[in-house]
Amino acid sequence: MLTDPRQALRLIEGGEELDLVMCDLMMPDMTGMDLHAELAARVPEMAMVFIPCGAFTQQAREFLEAHKAPSVEKPLWKDSLGFVDARLQISDEEAAHE
Repeated sequence: MLTDPRQALRLIEGGEELDLVMCDLMMPDMTGMDLHAELAARVPEMAMVFIPCGAFTQQAREFLEAHKAPSVEKPLWKDSLGFVDARLQISDEEAAHE
């Protein structure tokens, strides 16, 4: 688990393969929306889940709606992450058909 979005970008640029990125929408140095833009340019198929943490700005609401981005609230419970597993399975199936 990483706490710095720029570190995640460096890992991905270095060839690290990740199945999923979960990140807060609002972070000190880079927003989740900014991280999404960076990842979309580098790894468009990257699965992302956002954690709004109650920090919903109008921009964040519009972002989640426009990108149909899944989100989950803290605290994270196993039951609340079931849709993540389903999404990863769908992504694996799509990749197998390419």
